[in-house]
Parts: sequence; C-alpha cells; structure tokens
Amino acid sequence: MSDKKLSIMERMKKEPLIPVGVLATVSALVYATWGVTKRNHTASQNGMRGRVIFQGLTIAAIVYYSLRNSNAVEDKSENARPRDVRPIDWDKLEREAAEAEKREASGTGTRRDPAIERLAAFAKEKKKGKSIFSDDTEGPNSQK
Repeated sequence: MSDKKLSIMERMKKEPLIPVGVLATVSALVYATWGVTKRNHTASQNGMRGRVIFQGLTIAAIVYYSLRNSNAVEDKSENARPRDVRPIDWDKLEREAAEAEKREASGTGTRRDPAIERLAAFAKEKKKGKSIFSDDTEGPNSQK
C-alpha cells in the first residue's frame, strides 16, 4: 500500500462521517437518476431531496472536522514549548561578562570570546545609560 492510500485510510478512520456522507449523497443521486429513467416523479423528487440533505450534512461534517482539527493545532501550539529552547538568564550573562572582563584586565584570562566581548560592551553601555540600539554617540538623553 502506498503512503497516499495509507493516509486516505487513516483519514477515513479519523473522520468517518465524511465518507459516509459522500456515499449517501451518491446513493441518493443514483436513486434520483433511476427515478428519472423510469419516469417515476416521486422517486426522482425524493432522490434529489435526499441528495441535497445528504450533501448538506456532508459539508457540515467537513466543517466540523476542520474546526476540530484547527482547535487541536492551536492548543498544541499554545501549550507546547520546544524542548531545546531555554529561557535566557540575562543577569547571569552580565555577571559572566563582568568576570571575564576582570580576568582579562588582570592578565589571567586567555583570548576573549567575541560573544563575551559583545556582552561586556552591552554591560558597559547599560551602566552609562546609553542605548546600544541607537546611532547617536552622546546617548539617548543628549540634546543636539
């Protein structure tokens, strides 16, 4: 069995009202066609009315399953948090940067990591009250 057929079978098991509705709609259409060919107006009318009813119920089943599946996806995305993403402890990072800066100033440190350099620059700018995101060199509170 191919993957596509397997997927269709799984879907039919998860959403059984849709294939049942399609079969009922086709059966009603065949009954209406039989009534037309036999010139039985009652059978053809009942078949067409049944087709409309079954078609409407099938569409309602499609909408129901669609809403149910979209709610399940929303619930998963709101409650699920990726396992490989951890919260960042910014205070700890600033302390580590300050410690690395002290080690380097005392000469005990080895070559500096670029990430630690950026964190150290961030900590310095934060102490000065400057914004590291602005282009001005005097700081955010300076007047020009």
